[in-house]
Amino acid sequence: MSLQVIIMSLDFESDTPSITKTFQKDEVIIGRSPACDIQLAQSVVSSQHLKLRVRPHPETGQEQLFAVDLGSLNGTLVEEFPLSPLVEREVQPSERIFIGNYLIKPMLTDEVGDTLESAGEDVVGRLADYSQDKDEAQTAAAAEKEETDLEEVTEFDEPVFAPQREGRILGRKESVKEQPSLEDSSDALDQEYQHGDKEALLETPEHGDLLKRKWKFGERKEAEEKEQEIEEMQEERQSALSGTGLEKESDFKAPERGRTDWSSKVTSQHAAAVEGEVAEDQVTEIHFDAVMLFSLGGVVTHHGRPLEGVEVDGGVFGSQQTGPDGRFCFDDIEESTPYELRVSKTDHVFKAENLKGVVQQDIHLQVEAQRLFSLSGRVVVNGDGLAGVKIEAGELGTSHTDENGYYCFAGVVEGSPYSLKAVKKDYIFECDDADGDVHENTIVNISAIRVFTISGVIKHHGVPLAGVEVDGGLIGRTVTDENGRYEFRNVPDGTKYRLTVRKEGYKFRMK
Repeated sequence: MSLQVIIMSLDFESDTPSITKTFQKDEVIIGRSPACDIQLAQSVVSSQHLKLRVRPHPETGQEQLFAVDLGSLNGTLVEEFPLSPLVEREVQPSERIFIGNYLIKPMLTDEVGDTLESAGEDVVGRLADYSQDKDEAQTAAAAEKEETDLEEVTEFDEPVFAPQREGRILGRKESVKEQPSLEDSSDALDQEYQHGDKEALLETPEHGDLLKRKWKFGERKEAEEKEQEIEEMQEERQSALSGTGLEKESDFKAPERGRTDWSSKVTSQHAAAVEGEVAEDQVTEIHFDAVMLFSLGGVVTHHGRPLEGVEVDGGVFGSQQTGPDGRFCFDDIEESTPYELRVSKTDHVFKAENLKGVVQQDIHLQVEAQRLFSLSGRVVVNGDGLAGVKIEAGELGTSHTDENGYYCFAGVVEGSPYSLKAVKKDYIFECDDADGDVHENTIVNISAIRVFTISGVIKHHGVPLAGVEVDGGLIGRTVTDENGRYEFRNVPDGTKYRLTVRKEGYKFRMK
């Protein structure tokens, strides 16, 4: 089984042809790096952007195709659905993959060297839609350039295309000059062209000109809509030039004779223009220093799933919140710029490497989030809260009950183990859930019991008598020491007792 990959650029101004590659291996890497199996040159493509993998179904043994985004900065779409970073997803035979302005159609084939013509009709049809739109756009742009006076042409930004299911090119904007009304044109001309003498009809001035105008610019309503889009783009470009002193980006003046007075003016976000005059017989050299720009971004996950609503503070780069895909990205950072990111979200802590450093290349960070919970409860004696009880919880630290008997350990990282121990003089404690792990806000209540001590001294004619056995029944037995003293400690409140004292050769009575 071979893995065949068809790639097409959706940029209608590009001359890049579609390509088809067939691989006799299970994994294919796509990215900007020359080391990749398929190299894509656009800046939106990461060094190693996407992996295609073929493996058999564990039960049926049938070959299946999978795709995994290798943590790219700008993401990957399968149809309109974004791939989660580093999470493998099966690609169905009818599905297409989009990276920037590239359309990628992978498929499994039994023959080595299959081409686009041997692919399924559905794939060929939808790729042909893209190709036809691209060719028509290039032809229309070339024809308009020849017929239009260069001084009347308005310049626009390069088009941006967004793929959709029907395989059409979106976002194409054209320069439209004011044209005579086409409202009087008739569809009968189209019918006559289809079924009559095409060349004669086109050479007729009134009919040929009308047909060409109708085909080129469409109906008046469509032309007016495009004209409105163009005006909006012009306003955006003029806004970008405001404050630079230039009326349009082409206002760059070459050095002329005269005084030497140079000034630098920004014409766009990263471009620079210089204007001035050169004194007579003076040779002036103009030098520029280039600075590389990189991106600093990443993805925040919780147990492998993207985490939304995380605040990422980049300092001078600004602040961002992660979206449903858990991603954040700061673009156009100059090389050698130091950075320090602060990641925050209520009731969460974060772990990541390289949150502080210097930007020398595109940086993609993997940030893992952990939830924070609380471990709390109440210590009661005879139903009332007991104040001043020391609660030891191992690595979580130590707490004390308040006047109502409550204690609390806040900010406990999920999965943390605990072992509770309560301490207070003249009390013993009982707890059913003293040991466990915190996976949610946890409440552990503790019961306290007041304890007492029963003790005394046994003497013979005022002299302490050692070795006397004292039997306390349920509370235990003991023997007097050399000082004639006996003691029963930690006798619970309410315990009934009876003492029996004996020693051979002696009779005892309570004093």
